[in-house]
Amino acid sequence: MSATDPTPTPPTDTAAGFSRWSLVTVAAAVVAVVLAVPLVAMGIDALGEDRPRAAEGQVFDPPRGDDPLRETETVFLPWDRLSVAVSGPRSELPTIGDAPSDVAPPDGGSFVRVEVGSTSEAEVPFVGVRDAADTQAEVVLVADGEEYPVDGATGLHLDSEEGGVTDDPETRWVAVAGEPTDISVDVVVDGQVQTVDGDGGVNRRRAQDLTEVPSAEEVGDSSSTECGTTRRADESSVRLQEMPTCEVTASLRTPFVAGLGWAPRGREYLAVEVQHSDLLPEGPEGILGWQTTSEFDGRLDGRRPTERQTTEPRPAPAHVSGTRVRPQLVFEVPADEPTDDLTLRVAADAVPDDPFTDSTRLRFAWTIPGSDLA
Repeated sequence: MSATDPTPTPPTDTAAGFSRWSLVTVAAAVVAVVLAVPLVAMGIDALGEDRPRAAEGQVFDPPRGDDPLRETETVFLPWDRLSVAVSGPRSELPTIGDAPSDVAPPDGGSFVRVEVGSTSEAEVPFVGVRDAADTQAEVVLVADGEEYPVDGATGLHLDSEEGGVTDDPETRWVAVAGEPTDISVDVVVDGQVQTVDGDGGVNRRRAQDLTEVPSAEEVGDSSSTECGTTRRADESSVRLQEMPTCEVTASLRTPFVAGLGWAPRGREYLAVEVQHSDLLPEGPEGILGWQTTSEFDGRLDGRRPTERQTTEPRPAPAHVSGTRVRPQLVFEVPADEPTDDLTLRVAADAVPDDPFTDSTRLRFAWTIPGSDLA
């Protein structure tokens, strides 16, 4: 090599393998992975998250303070009207004052807000034929096809006895997997589903028929109907002080009756509330001396009622004031067709105080034109 040759460049190991910097980088990555394994095993994220993580499906009831959601839709329950809304995914639960939430989202997951409030401007005429109608509504969040019930100890409770929500919206946060883009809320009553979409749309399905039900005030304000001429339908010789009278105090068509459920498609229920006067048979020489026990029944164009209610009505729940419709007779009828004539009957067992006088069966009937009913 001559003196004029440039100083030779030191050989590199690039061709033979990684550079020294590459080796340092790989070593650092290996150390990070090795250290992350025991951290995850201890429940502490490698990225420094030391809060407990929510489980997917867990429901949280944070203190109120968030502004109500704007995109709401009305869901019709047989006993109430609800305002329902749902938000997009969020990485954190709301703060309490300046303090962040002490619960982190599921690993890779997020939180979705569900809001439900009562929007009834008038009382709903809820029809039941049982002493205790335990009808309930389920609220289910659906996020990217996964269902998350919004119930449990911290969830929403909607039933006909307690109501469950007030005019102030109730908010719940649900921990979900990932960051879903397809979000909706299902409200289910007796197997029938209403869906509120995240973009504000609503599909009420069978419950759409509830929009046609008048308010309790409208039903109560409708004039009562006298049953008309009383017909005696027995051959007993027992005389009465006066013939009994009858009055239809309310009638209502509705697609749902607690205790019976939803009417079949194309059908609905006719609920009729009736009051009749007491029977006062006369004893010997006009002296009252009879005890009577009456039974009420009816026929709609010759058809028996689907259900009769003869027990005392149960109290209205706390969120409902005033008189609620309490039918005594419920018939299944074709929807959107005129109501047939209704025949009402009272049968009474009259038992005399005189042990030497036989008891007897008294029967009375009335016919109410279908045009006088709902």
